[in-house]
Amino acid sequence: MEQTWLEKSIRKKHINFHKYGDFENIEIIGRGAHGRVSKAEWVNRDMCIAIKSIKVFSNADEDIWKNFIKELKNHRKVDYHKNIIRFYGISKGDYYLKGFSYSLTMKIDNILSKIDPTLGEYLMILEYANQGTLRNYLQNPDRIKNWSIKSKFAKELTSGMKCLHEEGIIHRDLHSNNVLVQDHTIKIADLGLSKQLAEMSHGINEIKGVVPYIDPQALKNNEYKLDKKSDVYSVGVLLWEISSERPPFEKSINKASTMLSIIAGNREKPVINTPLEYQSLYIKCWDEDPNKRPSMKDVSEKLKKMNLNHKSQSQLQLPSQSFCLTSSTSSDKITSSSSSYTNDFSVSISDELEEIKKMADDKINNKENNNTQGSKEDNEKIIISEEDEKFLNILVTIFVNSINNGDEYYQTAISLFCFIEENNKDPTDILKLLNLTQTIEHHSCIIGLCYLCGYGTVLDKTHAFNFFKTSAENGDSMGHYFLGQCYLLGMGTNVNLKMTYSSFLKSVESENIAGKCLLGYCYQMGFGTEKDDEKAVEWYQKSVQEDNSMAMCNLAYCYQHGIYLEQNYDLAFDLYQMSANAENSMGQYYLGCCYQEGIATTKDELKAFELFDKSARADNKLAQCKIGLCYQYGKGTPKDEEKAFIWYRKSAEAGNIIAKNQLAYCYSTGLGVKKDETKAFKWFKESAEGGHVSAQYNLGVYYNFGIGTKTDKVQAKLWYEIAIEGGHDGAKDRLNKLLSVN
Repeated sequence: MEQTWLEKSIRKKHINFHKYGDFENIEIIGRGAHGRVSKAEWVNRDMCIAIKSIKVFSNADEDIWKNFIKELKNHRKVDYHKNIIRFYGISKGDYYLKGFSYSLTMKIDNILSKIDPTLGEYLMILEYANQGTLRNYLQNPDRIKNWSIKSKFAKELTSGMKCLHEEGIIHRDLHSNNVLVQDHTIKIADLGLSKQLAEMSHGINEIKGVVPYIDPQALKNNEYKLDKKSDVYSVGVLLWEISSERPPFEKSINKASTMLSIIAGNREKPVINTPLEYQSLYIKCWDEDPNKRPSMKDVSEKLKKMNLNHKSQSQLQLPSQSFCLTSSTSSDKITSSSSSYTNDFSVSISDELEEIKKMADDKINNKENNNTQGSKEDNEKIIISEEDEKFLNILVTIFVNSINNGDEYYQTAISLFCFIEENNKDPTDILKLLNLTQTIEHHSCIIGLCYLCGYGTVLDKTHAFNFFKTSAENGDSMGHYFLGQCYLLGMGTNVNLKMTYSSFLKSVESENIAGKCLLGYCYQMGFGTEKDDEKAVEWYQKSVQEDNSMAMCNLAYCYQHGIYLEQNYDLAFDLYQMSANAENSMGQYYLGCCYQEGIATTKDELKAFELFDKSARADNKLAQCKIGLCYQYGKGTPKDEEKAFIWYRKSAEAGNIIAKNQLAYCYSTGLGVKKDETKAFKWFKESAEGGHVSAQYNLGVYYNFGIGTKTDKVQAKLWYEIAIEGGHDGAKDRLNKLLSVN
């Protein structure tokens, strides 16, 4: 019956039939137990297409035919949508030998090798996605994957899935290996036969990679019937994958452990700098209860309304951990930071302070908020019920616990906003409730956090600062804590280190745990007070006793370098590990350094690279530079100069002066990028002005010989002298030669 339908559809030209001979240069690009996918040139149309072979022969059984026809019908229904792979028609493998003339002297093996493998099979002719699978695209470091691209992918994915659902089509096996990319545009593939074809593109070993996308209800019960809400779950996982640029549960040992973890309710954690509304949406999509998941239409519509082209919150990376690499090479040549590759723990306070000042100079390009606290008329309409009061109390508890545990402010915001979304509350309504009750302890701080992250209102750091200030004036320890951060990083106000110290001091007077850690940091760095290592350690210890992950990392550093304390590598390692286990990116970075150098543990460059990678993907600029060094020198990973360049650039653009020198070195020598002396000069100059000694020497060389800039002996002399003051021995010889010539 199904075969008759196909023949009739072809005859009536409802489905186009194409001669197999019209396709040339056929190349198999994927195979599995159920067929193959090939790339080919369509001669008559001058284009590449994909040929999907699924072993459907004229004598195939009825079930195979039903599935084949189902996929054809599905493609016909949605062929109009730009985010679903185009269907051009079908073909059939010809019974002939291609590309040679038969000879009696030809060996039988040669003859068999020329027989076309599609003999007698029905073939689907589909659009060819020239950029491969979504998974490969996201994992390719050469691809630009900013939030403009991620937003586009998310919206295209949900738009295509919305179309499928509106046409009554359930995908049932959506994952990042059957979502394709064509010219930076999402294309959903495998409609109808996805279960059979899950293996096709990447072999049977990739089946375990599909499990994370399967509805947990189906993992619990083999009889569970996958439906539209199951697709929504898969989309939620894909939205997370788009934001994180890595496959879900990639560290799982095997398929069984992944299944058990998902059944137990575990999900991947949001990655840093993911817009909060976006996170809340995918978390709702992968809810354990299918009834609590939104429809695909709702998901698509919410994404359309989101402005994801910029980060909704910035990362707070405390400068206390920006302990930089140094360079003391005596070479007369242009130098990178590689000569001090193993000397990774020296403190440069001037660099720290310089970075803080630069952060304060950043322009805040945000529109002013037109609705700061809600009008009096609006507030009067809000009645605080017992239920609302209970909800706000829980919100405050989550807020306080997150901050005191050492979470960055954006991580705290994520926890709050997910709780709001999970309880189906409108963030605007919650903000009104908080405004109405802002005299209650911590409520003004939470309002300030909403403005700081742009949740339920327009992002406005000045308004955030004002709410934190009001909270502090009312005696809230959290208000003093956030006010200290604003003064430290210039958020909504100018950098003021005396006010930073004063604010953190006031926060600890009320036993604020996180404030204790940052007060210790002020003493360690001498910010707003006299430098006092003893007091720094004292406050770190108090905060560690209350499980603050940032304090664990800072105290570990003190033990490692004997800052006031007796040097103890074992204790340092244990504290770094505790901090890393609490998902602190600096803890991960320094633990990676321990493994790389064999400090209090067996040297393990693979483990080190893994930790650097995790920290770097959390936007830790020190770790990003480290990853670049790993790729440049093949430490814990295959040597890859192009990837080294990419990570140096990412770290340099985030302001890391070591990475700026390394990036300049790449441009100077053509390491992983086309040689460009002008760009090399630019990055050497930025790094030198930031205090990097090797860059100061290199800049002197560029001015001396007019490399990438005009010759300027005066500037050359100046930068040689600065490099000498920084301890660069090679600069002395250069300066003497310059002076002897003049």
